[in-house]
Order: sequence, then C-alpha cells, then structure tokens
Amino acid sequence: KTYLQLLLRGGFVVDQMAQAKSGTYPNELSPLSRADATKYPTSRVRVSIDSSKTNWENIIKMEPILRSIIPARLVLYFALLTTWKEKHYIGAAMLAGATATIYPAA
Repeated sequence: KTYLQLLLRGGFVVDQMAQAKSGTYPNELSPLSRADATKYPTSRVRVSIDSSKTNWENIIKMEPILRSIIPARLVLYFALLTTWKEKHYIGAAMLAGATATIYPAA
C-alpha cells in the first residue's frame, strides 16, 4: 500500500479476497472485509486502481515491482476502475471466465 500511495496518491484499493465455500475456486471471490461464515480467506489480493490515475501499460510496469515486495504466498491481480459522473448510463458487459470487460455507451 505504501508503494502504491507514493505512485497514485490514493487512487487505489487493495483487498484480500475470500471465496465462497460452496463455490468453485476462484469463481466466487469477494473482498474479505465483506466475508461471513460462508466464505474462507484466500491468498489472492486484488489491486483496484482508478483509471484516471494510470493505464494498463503502467500497471504492467508496476507489476514486477509489486510482486517482488510482497510475500510469495500472495497472488496479485489487478483491476482498472472507471467512475462515471453521469447519473444515467448505458453500456454492455462481456464476461469471459473470471474477467469482466465493461463497454460504456454513454
């Protein structure tokens, strides 16, 4: 978190993930902070970064550094988040495995 704070000044969220006991790993992950007795903690850590702070090219450059400073038992994965200021918006979503791609139309 300290390294990301230096680079992005608060434009990120780091969450350890939890898996639903009844689900297939890693298809039913959610943040550990919202987990209950039906979920167990995992070694996966999601790094969500605000798209106004960086882009995928910079994340690809940061990834080896972040992986080298965390314990080897943790698995990092990244999400680039976009916030819309509009109250009403439309779009399309494409889901492929554990990846979701959102295409805003307005």
